[in-house]
Amino acid sequence: ISKNTFVDEKGKPIDGDIKLKLKEVFTPKDRVLGNLTTTYENKPLETGGMLFIDATSNGNQIYIALP
Repeated sequence: ISKNTFVDEKGKPIDGDIKLKLKEVFTPKDRVLGNLTTTYENKPLETGGMLFIDATSNGNQIYIALP
């Protein structure tokens, strides 16, 4: 992950430690139990698997910087 990839809620680059949480989900059961379902036009999307990535810094949610 490149430097300055993540920003805070005001769009400022993160200066400090970043904690990443990664969850791999491959079965429909795991998607439902993990509350990781996605819908389009009120229908569930079909997928062979998905990754959930969460990033925080100092306990605060951070975001991927937009170009």
